[in-house]
Amino acid sequence: MQWVKEFYTRQQEWLQLYTMDMQEHQRQLARTVHEALGLDSQPVLELGAGGGQFAVALAQLNYSVTAVELVAANAEHGRRLAADAQPGTLTVLEADFFTVTLPQGHFAAICYWDGFGLGSDTEQRQLLLRMENWLHPDGVVFMDVYTPWYWAAQADAELSIGSIKRRYRFDAEHCRMLDTWWPADQPHLAVTQSLRCYAPTDLERLLHGTELSITQIVPGGAVDADGNYQEQVPLQQAMSYRVQLRRTLIGGG
Repeated sequence: MQWVKEFYTRQQEWLQLYTMDMQEHQRQLARTVHEALGLDSQPVLELGAGGGQFAVALAQLNYSVTAVELVAANAEHGRRLAADAQPGTLTVLEADFFTVTLPQGHFAAICYWDGFGLGSDTEQRQLLLRMENWLHPDGVVFMDVYTPWYWAAQADAELSIGSIKRRYRFDAEHCRMLDTWWPADQPHLAVTQSLRCYAPTDLERLLHGTELSITQIVPGGAVDADGNYQEQVPLQQAMSYRVQLRRTLIGGG
């Protein structure tokens, strides 16, 4: 997955997406995690942390947050934000979460927003097994998952973000959303991210071989035909959905 670091590095260089001020939706995500955990002062892991805004918002609710981020500029921004993490703490690791070493059974929650599906099914299952290993026995995984139905309908959609162009395609054979960005005057610099899309039943199959199971599904939002974003829509219309994963209870109970 050599493209991953280049794609997110280019996104940051062109639009500074990961060094923006903290947004209300990041604070809301932090509150969502807090409500699910019920207690503060617990260790939480964020994978693919970007510029650290969510991690700081959660630390400000008195959690001890470890944030793993691949892109150097984004990780450095997260370290600068860490001064605002009180009463909790924030530790930012510049690392690949497929290879980083983290303590076993340590984290009360693991959060992975807007990025699951970067690799193959095999690589995704490997990541889920790593999460299972890092998770406290009573812990919970929060994860965004892209839907196939929404992105299949967006094939060849194109839009502009300032001087940057963006085009969506869909690889129907491999069920992947392809998202290409480039400067309007420099198309040769185009970079593409490829994200595997999973219906909930496909995600359940992916979880086979792990001890994790889906305990909650929350549909996300969607952009309608007029270009307006609706924050929450029925699952069959959603761009993505958020799952909570917990360990399967062995032997019932």
